[in-house]
Amino acid sequence: MKAHKMARETDLFLAWWEATKAASDAESGLRDALAMMFDDVGKVIITKLNKMRTLPSNDSGRQSLVVLLKNIKSKVQEAVFEHAAEAANDANRVARIHMGLKPGDISQVVLGRLKDKVFEATDQTMSRIVGDVMGGLTDSYNQGLGIDEAARNLRETFDGLRDWETRRIARTEINGAQSAAAHQVIEDHASYRQWIAAEDDRVRDGSDGGDDHTYLHGQIVRVGDSYSNGLMYPGDTSGPIENWVNCRCREVAFNMSAGMMAPAGQPYFYEGDLVEAPKVDRETTAVEVA
Repeated sequence: MKAHKMARETDLFLAWWEATKAASDAESGLRDALAMMFDDVGKVIITKLNKMRTLPSNDSGRQSLVVLLKNIKSKVQEAVFEHAAEAANDANRVARIHMGLKPGDISQVVLGRLKDKVFEATDQTMSRIVGDVMGGLTDSYNQGLGIDEAARNLRETFDGLRDWETRRIARTEINGAQSAAAHQVIEDHASYRQWIAAEDDRVRDGSDGGDDHTYLHGQIVRVGDSYSNGLMYPGDTSGPIENWVNCRCREVAFNMSAGMMAPAGQPYFYEGDLVEAPKVDRETTAVEVA
């Protein structure tokens, strides 16, 4: 039993690692593309600011600076979707291989849902970023800063966008796309699903009031049911943002061991909760059928 458990833990880790390695490559490509966009538009906005004699005193004047940032929203959305769709296709392929299924393309329905989610999430992100830049310009004006100081503050804002914001967007969108694609394959071809966490010191443990993914590691649910945190799969954006943003967890199909069954009456459970299935007396069954 102990050897079986160790083998199962190894299989789970390998499944998590394979998906994570694929996600890392996709994240890197998306992060680089977004960083270039934010860096370029930041340079243009700061150049325009440096040519002004004084800081804009009202929102109308500030809007004339950030309009360039608004104009790249569609390009950001397209870049995110392009990389997310590639990651989703890869996850679909890997999930089918792991489940012994024939190769097949991701469905257009799943891709359509992915595009809607990506565009909605990116729209919200860009609105927040524009608000942050506008707020920074307002603060600089209220503090009586000069053009040079305001430009330095703005440069720090765009440095943050290029570094941590692009990393957050890339990780969240790529992992979410992978999870959604793998989830659909599992939902279509399995009876049970299992949550896998990274099991390192970066896994959210609920200490910040958000989700506890250490508790979720190894949790099993029936197809169609949600996990104990209410999410259908890791990265499911239908839940509170603190439960899925930057999430690195994965989902795999769970195959019930021979002679075992899920505990009755439990919406979710772990492998240690499995119980022995009732043994069928074949002779008695044959007589009853006769």
